[in-house]
Amino acid sequence: WVCQGNVGAKSACSTVCGDGLRFDSEACDDGNAVAGDGCSVTCGVESGWTCTGSSGGRSVCNPVCGDARQLGVEQCDDGNTINGDGCSSQCLIETGYSCTGTTCLPICGDGRQLANEQCDDGNRASNDGCSSTCVVESGWTCAGGTATSKSSCTPICGDGRRLGFEDCDDGNTRNGDGCTACKVEAGWSCSGPTGGSSTCATICGDGLRMGSEVCDDGNSASDDGCASNCASVELGWVCTGNLGSRTVCNAVCGDGRKMNPEQCDDGNTVNGDGCTSSCNIEPGFSCNIGSPTQASQCSAGCGDGKRAGTELCDDGNLNALDGCSAFCSVEPGWECQGASGGLSKCTSKCGDGLRVGTEACDDGNAVSGDGCSPTCTVEA
Repeated sequence: WVCQGNVGAKSACSTVCGDGLRFDSEACDDGNAVAGDGCSVTCGVESGWTCTGSSGGRSVCNPVCGDARQLGVEQCDDGNTINGDGCSSQCLIETGYSCTGTTCLPICGDGRQLANEQCDDGNRASNDGCSSTCVVESGWTCAGGTATSKSSCTPICGDGRRLGFEDCDDGNTRNGDGCTACKVEAGWSCSGPTGGSSTCATICGDGLRMGSEVCDDGNSASDDGCASNCASVELGWVCTGNLGSRTVCNAVCGDGRKMNPEQCDDGNTVNGDGCTSSCNIEPGFSCNIGSPTQASQCSAGCGDGKRAGTELCDDGNLNALDGCSAFCSVEPGWECQGASGGLSKCTSKCGDGLRVGTEACDDGNAVSGDGCSPTCTVEA
């Protein structure tokens, strides 16, 4: 206290504010005369504070938490004493939040999904599913975010927007059209801008028949059965092969079109006419080349020692008067023997009245004692 008055007169006494001793009319006394700490310079309790302490003792003043006024040691005051909204019931800033005065917001990019955040993937980058403001970006889905774990975001496959780690996105989730599970399928190529729809086309010539390809023989060459654009089987060929596998093409033998690797194609699959049923040139024959528009013409090779086709004989030469003529016909007075495809052996016919070959005579009979023996030698 402090008392004042003249000698012989009544003293007037009043409390000393700021000495840390609360007496009489003092609402508080915190031991100082500083404003803004709960107890004013006139020892009255300031608005937004509560002060406690017994009479004659020092007052302890604390801000009122939850009154929407950030005072004293309060880190925040959002007008309530609810936990989990950024400012705790003790007016402390909660983990994952940033507070300014009475306003608290979750910290976007810290890997904790809080309050009104749609996602939080632990960064402030855009175009990864969770935006720089922690909003789920168009074309993405995010899940798994909690107050203690970050969100995991993945692009929506099949929505026609190629995003993130998607190799392609053609607007559907069907298999067999080039893009499956947003990965490019084998035998296809896909193109399209990031964020846009992918366009997929088969790769002709890679040996995988896919999509609308009629054939794919592993190259883009023509004249091998499969057209260079894989859209058709070429004339004179037949191609086989399942979807997803290499096509095997073979020339159609017997259609009158000579294709590689056919040696010939005479328009039929009959053996013995120079071109076999598998379109190979038969022994004893020669065939003109033929072409994709012209059938092969085959003829026997007279004089090669291989009796074939219409040849009656073939003694391996084109000499006359040896039984087999230069045209492979049996000459008068001879007979020739030999298997088809083999060498003919010709001998004179003794007794036919035609002296040929090694015959010394031929009197037209096979009777002895008439001068010419049955073996066509002159008798003694």
